[in-house]
Amino acid sequence: MRLRSRKAVFTAFKAELADGCGYQGSRGALDTMVLVDVIRLDEAQMAGYAAMWGCANAYMRTKPGYVGASLYRTLDLGNPIKFINLAEWESTEVFFAALDTPEFMAIIGPYKDDFSLYLSSKRTQVASAALAEAK
Repeated sequence: MRLRSRKAVFTAFKAELADGCGYQGSRGALDTMVLVDVIRLDEAQMAGYAAMWGCANAYMRTKPGYVGASLYRTLDLGNPIKFINLAEWESTEVFFAALDTPEFMAIIGPYKDDFSLYLSSKRTQVASAALAEAK
């Protein structure tokens, strides 16, 4: 399904979890950064990309500030969007520090031009924290 406005195209993305933790958002963190990475590839590149993502995620898990990540693979191979990566970090600063390394650049290699990163700050109200403040 595609919805169109004057300046944007919205595409329904039916997917399955291909790798990662099954993103549900952090529990307990008050401020985090959420990354949405929309990946457009040819079908022939999908297996290689998924393997690269697994290596990149294993590397990122070792970095300070990493919260979690999930890679979702399209169920509709006709969709130009083949994957969506959702990742959560404690801040944009720690995310970019982990990204800006020769090791990470070596891992992503031929896919480095396929990233479409969207970053968002996330504020979460934790019930127990709110109750503690109310007392």
